Amino acid sequence: MPLRARPHVVHRLVAALVMLGGVFDLLDGLWTRHPLRLSLLAEWLPLEVHQGSRALLVLSGLILVSLGRGLGRGKRRAWQLALVVASASLLLHLVRNRHLIFILPPLALMVYLLVARRFFIAGSDPASVRQSLVLAPWLFLAILTYGALGQYHLRHAIDPPFRLSQGVHVTLLAAVGSGELGVTPRTRRAREFLGSIAWLSIGSCMVLVWLLLRPVILRQLDPALPAAEDLVRKYGSESLAAFAVEPDKYHFLAAAGRAAVAYRVVSGVAIAAGDPIGPPEVMEVAIDEFLSYCRRHDWTPCFYEVCSRHLDLYRRRSMRALKIAEEAVIPLETFSLRGTKLQKVRQSINKIEREHPRLKVEFYDGLPPDEIQDQLQGISEEWLTRKGISELGFTMGRYDPAALVSQKLTVAAEDDRVVAFVSWRPFGGKGLALDLMRYAPNAPKFVMDFLIAQSLLEFQKQGYKLASLANAPLANVSPEDQFSMLDRGVRLIFENVRGIYEYKSLFQFKKKFNPLWEGRYLVFPSLDALPRIGVAMLRVHRQPPLPRTLLGAA
Repeated sequence: MPLRARPHVVHRLVAALVMLGGVFDLLDGLWTRHPLRLSLLAEWLPLEVHQGSRALLVLSGLILVSLGRGLGRGKRRAWQLALVVASASLLLHLVRNRHLIFILPPLALMVYLLVARRFFIAGSDPASVRQSLVLAPWLFLAILTYGALGQYHLRHAIDPPFRLSQGVHVTLLAAVGSGELGVTPRTRRAREFLGSIAWLSIGSCMVLVWLLLRPVILRQLDPALPAAEDLVRKYGSESLAAFAVEPDKYHFLAAAGRAAVAYRVVSGVAIAAGDPIGPPEVMEVAIDEFLSYCRRHDWTPCFYEVCSRHLDLYRRRSMRALKIAEEAVIPLETFSLRGTKLQKVRQSINKIEREHPRLKVEFYDGLPPDEIQDQLQGISEEWLTRKGISELGFTMGRYDPAALVSQKLTVAAEDDRVVAFVSWRPFGGKGLALDLMRYAPNAPKFVMDFLIAQSLLEFQKQGYKLASLANAPLANVSPEDQFSMLDRGVRLIFENVRGIYEYKSLFQFKKKFNPLWEGRYLVFPSLDALPRIGVAMLRVHRQPPLPRTLLGAA
């Protein structure tokens, strides 16, 4: 194990002990019929309360679980709160004159937190921290008001008779989970009301803790966009670079501005669209700086659809890789419709030309005429409705007339009526990436084979070197003996699940053009992060573009 990974392991161990203490408190507070009394083990867990009222135990448990989770993520705020709680716990044990052996756990935790303080660098969202500081006194006042007014309303069911000072005192005791309130409720309604004060306090405390430990939320504009656009023009050699400066991403400049990472943050997960873009010699520095940037902001980093040639760089940083797609790449300099491997494509073209002699193909570099645009938009909207899906994004295109300015269109029309179109995004100077493929319900069969083949021949004439037919998600053309267990899981999904884009048929469609297959990978820090990353991936493809002129959260 690399030396730099050891503090991370220690963080997880300490965090697990703190969370275990919280779990014991929760069980002891909620398991009313058979309370948990593992006293010897509980005493040895740092910060564990292990006695008190149910509400106090539940509150302690929830806070400790949150603190433990924050410590495991290296959060600075969690370190500060844990240090305060550990100091209070140590002081409480000393006041009680407990045996030295039971003072060791909170003392050891304090020593560790002080020695390892430089490792707790993950930040919290500044705006959320300010909200918690502003909200705290208002919540405190609301609880006091609720408790005092409720006791006044139930004054005939609580002994001794209500007084304002007594009402405030009882509310404070109930809010901190004290078992002795100094008053006696004479009805069930009064008992439930006094108990509700504690649960209201628990809810308020958890809101404040959540705000204090919340990961950083991006709310600023993207000042790095112009520099990122320049880097994409110079070094964007992969097809994913065509999507790198779309308005649904932020951009992180690394290696003194020599590399850029296009990313989006969803649910605390920073999803980078492909590898960093820049010269090869700064790739390692760019990866390290982006990982450090994510750690400071308490984001879980991952790199989506990266190339195989950089996998060693990620693995040397203790990250894992999972093949998630195969990209179909066609070298245009050698592309030809002749030969047995493209026989199915030729048959499709011949069938179209024979059965639809009036079908014409037009090529547009940028926006087509307005009447064509109107038909394209209508086809696109009808296609989405027919598929039962909405526009996606991130590494998939959306139909957007503003984006068509920088794209190439191949349009099929019959009797001046558009029946299908495909769009292509330029990248790297001499490359084009297939983006949208949409067609009307009455479009001729095999019209997509026809359009793509005509596009490839036209781009070949124009001097382009490479065309990408984009990814076949969940596909894997590697030999079986190279599969990991995760790869086999992906293969199982590919073979048996029909998604909204019918991944297996999409793979077979692209295979007809005899492309070169290049693996694309998801790089992530650990297996336990994979479920969160999977949910974030689903969300990021369905989120709208980021605002460029207004403030917006990522």
